Amino acid sequence: TNGTLTITKATQTLSFAPLADRTYGDAPFAVIASASSGLPVGFSASGSCTVSGSTVTLTGAGGCTITATQVGGANYLAAAPLARTFQVRAPAAPPADEMAAAPALPAPPAAPVVRQGGTSVTRSFLHTLGGAVVGAWLGLVTSQVVKSDWDKRSNAEVANHRAYFSLGGALFGGAGGMLIGSRPSSEMAAGLRQARRQEQQVITLEQIQAANVGNVYEVVQSLHPEWLRVRGLQSGSEATTIQGGANQPTIVTPGLPTIIAYLDNSRLGGVEALRLIAAADAESVQFLNPSQATYRWGTGHHHGAIVVNSRK
Repeated sequence: TNGTLTITKATQTLSFAPLADRTYGDAPFAVIASASSGLPVGFSASGSCTVSGSTVTLTGAGGCTITATQVGGANYLAAAPLARTFQVRAPAAPPADEMAAAPALPAPPAAPVVRQGGTSVTRSFLHTLGGAVVGAWLGLVTSQVVKSDWDKRSNAEVANHRAYFSLGGALFGGAGGMLIGSRPSSEMAAGLRQARRQEQQVITLEQIQAANVGNVYEVVQSLHPEWLRVRGLQSGSEATTIQGGANQPTIVTPGLPTIIAYLDNSRLGGVEALRLIAAADAESVQFLNPSQATYRWGTGHHHGAIVVNSRK
């Protein structure tokens, strides 16, 4: 008897060991995975890394996922992909003998908090009362101008006339005083303006999450690009200098103007270092102007500083 025998493809599985966390700046490294079929395994990458063949290169701080695949062959079905995820840490702060973080000085004075309560009510009442008194006096004077005591026919007529003008003046004066008293004083208005400026110098956690970008540099670039701009040379150490004689001048450029980046209280360097900090690791980002940065860390902050407060 003749018949047909159908042989189906065999299944296969992958073996791929977990991957240890790394630090951005580490050298490229190889990953190894195997298939139970003995067929070659391919790799793909997502996140803060790339893969070429079996060699992984780190591209920044954050998460990295390497996925092993085997598409099958003449005798085997494709294997289920197997992914391994690890974290890429931002590099540690420079050694103390190279670029130690300056001792933290007391934080700059906070913007004044403007409170509205009993003080503002008292102020408004005093302005209203004062306006009413002044208005009543002006009304009395006006009534004397309009109708002199020499023109009266009776004391009652003059008394009523004076009372009407005084009452009207008190009402108008009180209303004017109330309007003036309800307006914030110059100190209060200045405090409000300073508080608003202080708020504009901070990127909150909610804003970072809403930005939906990969690193802190991109967060700042999308929300406050003006923080990344320097405004000319601010010190002789940043300017190009010429040394040597007139016949053989030597041009020396000590450095370029830059904004200093900090992670918590550790100095990282220029703003490009912000690309090494994943947005997911930041609690908030704050810009300090030159005077604030100098008050906190000392000299050398001619263009200010950007401080990243990490999520702890």
